[in-house]
Amino acid sequence: MQWNPNITLADMIISEGLAESFAAMMFGADKIGIWVKNTSPETLKNTI
Repeated sequence: MQWNPNITLADMIISEGLAESFAAMMFGADKIGIWVKNTSPETLKNTI
């Protein structure tokens, strides 16, 4: 993704999710950020 002033919040969210998935695949799930590990599916369902 080429970063520029026209990037949307959705673009940033998708990029961050892809980065977390890549890090988990390459280095192990224990290396992902706490905001990912500590967010339950129920919280996502109720918040999003």
